This record gives sequence, C-alpha cells and structure tokens, in this order.
Amino acid sequence: VPQILRKHHAAQRLLQPVLIVNPFASYLDFPTALVRTRRDHERFVDLIAVVCFLRQYQKERKQSREASSGEELQYIECDLTDYEVAYRIMVGGVLSSTFAELPHSLVRLYEELRLMFCRQAKTSDLKPTEVTLTAREIRRQVNWVGGEAVKKYLRKLTDYEYLQMAQGGRRGMRNSYRLVADEPIERLDCSMIPTPEAIASRLQAEGVQPGQTVHVLRQGKKSG
Repeated sequence: VPQILRKHHAAQRLLQPVLIVNPFASYLDFPTALVRTRRDHERFVDLIAVVCFLRQYQKERKQSREASSGEELQYIECDLTDYEVAYRIMVGGVLSSTFAELPHSLVRLYEELRLMFCRQAKTSDLKPTEVTLTAREIRRQVNWVGGEAVKKYLRKLTDYEYLQMAQGGRRGMRNSYRLVADEPIERLDCSMIPTPEAIASRLQAEGVQPGQTVHVLRQGKKSG
C-alpha cells in the first residue's frame, strides 16, 4: 500500500494548473427547480471537469483570447471519454449508493404511492404527475404501517424530492402531494443523466464540434 500511495502522490505532482472547458453542461437535463437534483447536476459537471483534469496529458492544449481583457488563455477541453468515466462513477457509484441507503419500507411506500397516483390518473384522465393526493387519503389506503409512520415517510420522500408538496392542495386541503416523476425510485436519479451514447447522438445531430459551445470554464487546481 505505501508503494501505491507513493506512485499516486508522484502522479499528482505531475499535474499542472490548467483551464478546463466543459461543453456538456447544457446537455444535462436535471430538473433545476429541485434542490437535490440541482446539487447533483453541479456535482456531475464538476466530476466531468475533474476527469478531464486528471487526463490532461492525453489532451491537446488549446488557446483562446479572453474577450474583455484580450488575454491569451491556454486550456484543455472535456471530451466524451471524460463524460463516459464521470457517468460510470456518478451512476454506478454516487447515485446507486444513495438508493442502497434508503430503507426498504420507504421504497415500498413510494411504489404503493405510484400505483395510487396511476389509478387516480386513469380515472381523472390526467398524467400521474398531475394527480394530487392528500396525506389523509394516503394514510387511508396504506394499511401495513401506522399513520405516524406514513407521515414520517411522506416527509422523507418529500425531503429526498421523490414527492413534492402540491401548491395549495386539492380543494384547498393542506398536506397534498404529487409525484415528481412516474419512475421506479432506483431509476429516478439515474434517468436524469443522459447516457454517453445519447450525448454523442445529440452532438452529432446538432453538428456541434468540440470547442464550439462553451458553457463552463473552470480553473484546474494542482493536486497533492
């Protein structure tokens, strides 16, 4: 282990401060109205840039002139390989571990709620995400756990942003809820992140070349 650590430290000392251009930010369709997903969006964008920074010696150093100051800037650009690595880390590691930490009873309640919303949607000719259910209606239909536990789980599902409080509630009633998305709970986080294949197809369809669309400009920092 000490030998491995020495190799890692030596590799870190080789990394140089460099500007990183990340053109992928606008292609990530995280719901920005939700605090948790907005935070995950920022983490994923940063993760792509970190992978790019670590791969800096596999990249061409490019130059651009800063519009306001006229200063000549040298930078490297995030590519699809950076995106693929970051995607595997985010989906296979960060988000999947979040799902694994959820209590089984919380996941069970969420899936029952999805069925309730879907049944109500069919009878009301609405989408499941347009249906509103009150806490009282939910407690009345859930019979495998007590009312106080249901209240606690609803609060947790709202905190995790799998449910959202309905504005004003249906028929003026308080404590009403809506689904954020009609998806299994284990897919909710991952479905927000386009796969590398989807990103590649979108770039090709739009005719975007690397470096044409720049959305995020970060200062790479030396590690170690």
